[in-house]
Amino acid sequence: MRALSSFLLVSLLIGSSAHALTVEEAEQQAIEHNLHHRASTEQAAAARDVARSVRGRMGFSIHLNEEYQRYNCPFAISFTTLSGGCLDTLKAPPVGGIPNIIARNTNANTFSVSADQPLLGLLKLSHNYLTQSRTADAAQLGNQADEARVVENVRTGFLRYFEAVASEQIAASSENELGEQVRVNQSRLRAGVITTADLLRVQVARANSRQQKIAAHAQADIARATLIDAIGLSPEDDSITLEEPKHLLEQAAQPVPERGSAVREAIDHRPELRQAQRNADAAVAQRRAAIFEMLPDVDAEFAYVRVDGQLFAPVTSYYGGVKASWAIWEWGAGYYAARAQTHQANLAKLSLEDQRRQIALEVQNELSQLAAAAAAVEASQEAIDSANEAYRVTARSVEAGTATTTDLLDAQSALTTARLNLTRSRYEQAMARVTFQRLIGESGQRQ
Repeated sequence: MRALSSFLLVSLLIGSSAHALTVEEAEQQAIEHNLHHRASTEQAAAARDVARSVRGRMGFSIHLNEEYQRYNCPFAISFTTLSGGCLDTLKAPPVGGIPNIIARNTNANTFSVSADQPLLGLLKLSHNYLTQSRTADAAQLGNQADEARVVENVRTGFLRYFEAVASEQIAASSENELGEQVRVNQSRLRAGVITTADLLRVQVARANSRQQKIAAHAQADIARATLIDAIGLSPEDDSITLEEPKHLLEQAAQPVPERGSAVREAIDHRPELRQAQRNADAAVAQRRAAIFEMLPDVDAEFAYVRVDGQLFAPVTSYYGGVKASWAIWEWGAGYYAARAQTHQANLAKLSLEDQRRQIALEVQNELSQLAAAAAAVEASQEAIDSANEAYRVTARSVEAGTATTTDLLDAQSALTTARLNLTRSRYEQAMARVTFQRLIGESGQRQ
């Protein structure tokens, strides 16, 4: 299904140069093309197949065996000399005596069909299966964690790109405003109201705004190329445009969650923590399997045997029974293997607890970032309102001759700075919200 949706997306991008790539489409593309995510997908699939393999060993197994022998000669028994050997080397029996009997022909063949069913070994195999099953679950959860990081990177890439675009637009607006002031000051210079130095200061300010616009445009190009490459498309394809993820900015404006509830949600849904839990479960199961490894192997056996070319072996036979084997002395190898698995299980539990604490700390720190970002947006909004009013009043004062060119440039610079701060704080708030969503285990991927 994903391959089909990817094909349709690429076809749409090729067939229509006006199509704007949404963040959801980019997430899907990035997930399918990210090499690390694809590797973790293969790892999860391999772990699942290993678990199926162990499960298969719990049932009975059927074995076919075909053995063909060709000897140098037929083996015969002579009742005259009470000896055996190759038929052509034995002394011929006297007239009326018992003829030599061929006990084994030159060609002999043995065919058998046998079935084995583990009995006591099921204890070990069941825990081996549980180990591999939990390991496969952990690998799958690791794959989900990788997917969440890919989604976060794509969303952050979109936000960085549009932040640079917004900064470029602000610089362009500042350049236009200063261009208008240049024209006004040129008229005032001709009228003798201002000096040449005043005009030059305005022209320098306009040139600085142009430089800021160029720098912002370069940042936007870099952010776009990085994002397009990450989702598996060609950065050189200028027909690919990006749609601004306005819903991410809207989500960022939501109230900051309460710390306790956020930590609980992260503990319940974070794939990394569930992965650590599955690894701990796997280690416990492996420890039990190592204990049962020291028990004897007891298997039920059933077989059919057919023998051709031998006189004293029945042609067909059947048997059923129980086979037991036990390594009663191996210099403590099994014992120390079980002890090692006990230490591994303890290590996995400690890792789980450390992961839980780390997640709680990450969530708490990101909540602080969210709160700071929200406060920065609020302060920037207040600052831009004041800067707008200050610039408007200063511009009128300059026209009335009660303010200088320096006052106007200061007001315009403050307004540009306020605009940039508001834009930066809004996008930083959105990026902080994206990171927070990953930290509390929100998937973010739309199916």
